[in-house]
Amino acid sequence: MLDADALPIASQLFVWQMDAETRFSIESGDFIRLTGPRTAEVMGQPWAEIVRRLGIDPDGQVARAIATRDTWSGITFDWPVDGTDERLTVALDELYAFYRQTEPMLDNLFRDEKTMPLVQERFAAFRSYLTAARNTLMAGRNLPGASRRRTQAALGHTIAFSTWKSLVREEGLDETDAAALARALVAAS
Repeated sequence: MLDADALPIASQLFVWQMDAETRFSIESGDFIRLTGPRTAEVMGQPWAEIVRRLGIDPDGQVARAIATRDTWSGITFDWPVDGTDERLTVALDELYAFYRQTEPMLDNLFRDEKTMPLVQERFAAFRSYLTAARNTLMAGRNLPGASRRRTQAALGHTIAFSTWKSLVREEGLDETDAAALARALVAAS
């Protein structure tokens, strides 16, 4: 049996309904559980109210489809997930602790990566992990265009070893202050 917790939100399908007054609902406890209380509060509201309160459908694709009674086929947008800031806090705390514990090794690997193909090949998994971490931290951040690109860049920067090293070793911040500054960068993006 497949457990909903084992699947990322993007891999799960949910059935939605909309009545003649555009009141939107998803009859799935899993969807509400995965996205959080803000979603629960807006279920059953007209689509325009959901858009206003959650900031979804930034390009108005769904609104156009509703107005023209066109299909939603091919329309995609991010649904906000509560707790994105908490995930970032936990991720930075854990990652910065890892960087502290493995600093000498990471220093050597980053140094040798440029000149040693074997290190480059083996280090690719770590780079893939950081990309996946950034993408996971982006999940649920319902941002359009340039705001999305800035936030992705800020997240990528905050989880980089070089950022941790600069803030903690060169600037003298403790890890708590470094993580707070990194979260502020993401929030400002």
